[in-house]
Amino acid sequence: MKNLGEEIKTSRKISKLTAKDLANKIGVDPTYITYIEKHGKIPSPAVMKRIEEALDDPMLGDLYLRTKYPEVCKEFEEGQKNIADEFLKSIRNALKEHKTPEEKKEIKRRLEEYKAKLNVIVAKFASTIKKLEDMAESL
Repeated sequence: MKNLGEEIKTSRKISKLTAKDLANKIGVDPTYITYIEKHGKIPSPAVMKRIEEALDDPMLGDLYLRTKYPEVCKEFEEGQKNIADEFLKSIRNALKEHKTPEEKKEIKRRLEEYKAKLNVIVAKFASTIKKLEDMAESL
């Protein structure tokens, strides 16, 4: 997988923009674009948002988050995976045999529990992203 700078460069070229064109479009010095693309400079959230919008490439934002905040993204992904694994295991067990009404109620209760756990993880992730966006706006 390419790093953030390489992806920005690829997206920029697809958009048929030079580094200078992109820099002018987002209001930074052209050398800043070079530092990002060739030297691995991680832009501020505000600049990254402008790059993403200028290149009309929302995937850049995802890669930016994974690059700048890997621990937040890893925690979110692990939480999702753990809940998904628990959920699938529960469903497999539920489908193995005929269930009594009480067992069906228990399955439904567990499904609701997994849904609630996933909602907590998503809310925490959304809150973290909101904080990062707020920090970017204050720059």
